Amino acid sequence: MAVAQRLNWDTSQIDGYSSLCVKAIDQAGNIGISQAISIRLKNDSALPIVQLRDIDRPVRGEIAIYGTAKMRSNQEKGLKSASVEFRPAIGNIDWQLIYQSQLQFNNEEIFRWNTSEIDDGKYLVRLTAIDHNEYRSKSEIEISLDNAAPTVVIDSPKTGDVLRTDIIPIIGTINDPNFDNYVLEHLGPDDAWIEISRSSVPIVSGKLGYWNAVQLIAGRYQIRVIAVDQAGNFTQTIPPIEIVLDDKRAIATLTRPESNTYANRSVQIYGIAADENFDRYMLDFRSIGSTSQWHPIAVTRPNELKEEGSWPIGNCPH
Repeated sequence: MAVAQRLNWDTSQIDGYSSLCVKAIDQAGNIGISQAISIRLKNDSALPIVQLRDIDRPVRGEIAIYGTAKMRSNQEKGLKSASVEFRPAIGNIDWQLIYQSQLQFNNEEIFRWNTSEIDDGKYLVRLTAIDHNEYRSKSEIEISLDNAAPTVVIDSPKTGDVLRTDIIPIIGTINDPNFDNYVLEHLGPDDAWIEISRSSVPIVSGKLGYWNAVQLIAGRYQIRVIAVDQAGNFTQTIPPIEIVLDDKRAIATLTRPESNTYANRSVQIYGIAADENFDRYMLDFRSIGSTSQWHPIAVTRPNELKEEGSWPIGNCPH
């Protein structure tokens, strides 16, 4: 006598490949076994719950990895293991284990990872949870590691420059693969840093800003740049650029010969050329009543400071 039976099999807690067969037993104890068939069960409800929290900005140093790795509520046993691995996002490179535990996590910090010795770049991070049935779930995210500080260079002005109180262009380079922003500042005689300009655009050998020094008093000033990238790395100009603002005219006076003096051949000329930030002087002549250009007599003498008084500053040819 043949018996046909339809059965409903709840497979919600089974995942993976399974083999099915039927055994038939008669009253005498004879057993018949059907040919086995293979089926692939795909039931996420049987798997551990796994989810890594996205990290959407470049990171540096010690970073916190957050996520979920736990069994479902209808499971009696806990996890067999939860592990975190990483590898470069580009290339077929093996995963490296960086954390392993049997604990469960529910959208919380799993561990803290020190990335300071790892090359900058993009990496994949993978969380894998395995239960006691050897069922496993995985979650991956991509992160960008940036442990390098921005490049900061001020090309002009340079330390030691003496400048007029004017609109002064600050020229240099501020750059980073994950650049965020920079601020350009000056420090005045009152020892307070004051913003000159700021920007979120990296600059290479260009104008970082214009310093309006027109209303500033003469004296010594410092200039610096503070640059920050998206990972929180920052660089500032150390030491700051030290310059002098000078709004006074240099002293230039002729003392000998006196006006309307008759002379022939070589004439010794005396005078005063002085300034707190003295650089050089030039001695020129032209004919009286002439509107033509001045002609040089003496060669300039750069970086020479003279005390006030009279001294020979050149010979006028006849």
